[in-house]
Amino acid sequence: MDDKPTDKSTPAAHSQGKSLEEVHSTVETRHPNLLKRIFAFAGPAYLVSVGYMDPGNWATDLEGGSRFGYALIWVILMSNMMAVLLQTLAARLGIVTGKDLAQACRSEYSKFASFVLWIMCEIAIAATDLAELLGTILGLNLLFGLPLLWGAAVTLFDTFLLLAIQRLGIRKMEAFILSLITVIAGGFVINLFLAKPDWGPAAAGLGEPVFDKLDAELAYAILSIGAIKGIEFGAGFESTRMNGSTWNDPMRRNPETGRPQFLSNHAGGILGGISTGTDIVFDVAVKPVSSISLPQKTIDINGNDCNIEVHGRHDVCLCPRIVPVIEAMTALVIADMYLRQLTAQN
Repeated sequence: MDDKPTDKSTPAAHSQGKSLEEVHSTVETRHPNLLKRIFAFAGPAYLVSVGYMDPGNWATDLEGGSRFGYALIWVILMSNMMAVLLQTLAARLGIVTGKDLAQACRSEYSKFASFVLWIMCEIAIAATDLAELLGTILGLNLLFGLPLLWGAAVTLFDTFLLLAIQRLGIRKMEAFILSLITVIAGGFVINLFLAKPDWGPAAAGLGEPVFDKLDAELAYAILSIGAIKGIEFGAGFESTRMNGSTWNDPMRRNPETGRPQFLSNHAGGILGGISTGTDIVFDVAVKPVSSISLPQKTIDINGNDCNIEVHGRHDVCLCPRIVPVIEAMTALVIADMYLRQLTAQN
């Protein structure tokens, strides 16, 4: 081996330095307590989450939502999937090599390639920061009437404030960011209560009377679950033994809310393929399990008669496990119909 000392001023030696040396390895991740270990890794998650909460993102989301409704929701989904992929790859690179992305590029690529990558990263940083800068300035102007120039000065000040807090340690930085996230979450909760949404009627009007009936969509989804052999809504087959005057759900105006309400729910919350705003009620028929310990007649792979007998532990009833599956499938169908309705309205 070559025992000559390495010149620490060379680029190769410099690239082996620690990433963010002032906070490198300052967080203990080997706590015997599971909760403390989780908190050790939750801090970086809070820091990353701020990237999705900046005013630029909100302005884009609000503008896109007001113009196109939920038609562009797939863009957010794909963006999140790409973010998860890139962050996972970056985390693996850091864990294996002990370097951040910039150090890895400098040590693996030529000087020219590193320079080009540095220029591209600076442009990307400037582009993302520009949206955040403008969002903050406009937000301060809308909320407090602060002039745009003073808003830029405040934004510049809070940038240096974060850099100063980072010098106190990464945990202090994480605590500060977490406090800001708590304020944001509290603001959303307070606005939700101030808006006082009526959750019952919010689900009314889902579905269409012919091709996209809500009950037809639910039946299609529920019957796609294994072991389910039938479904009925509301009174179901019992409706065939009822008179129209008995089956019809009478309506009255609620004296407290002033909204119309049904006094019964024989229709199961769906009339003419459209939700009424009342509870959606349906029953399903679940077949018994096929894997039983009794000998059964069957044929083998060659078509010859044989008997089959199942041994070992098997579920004797599917109902306890199938209930949460049915509830989840129902929630997915209702959410999909709700998004389709909002898209059509916009």
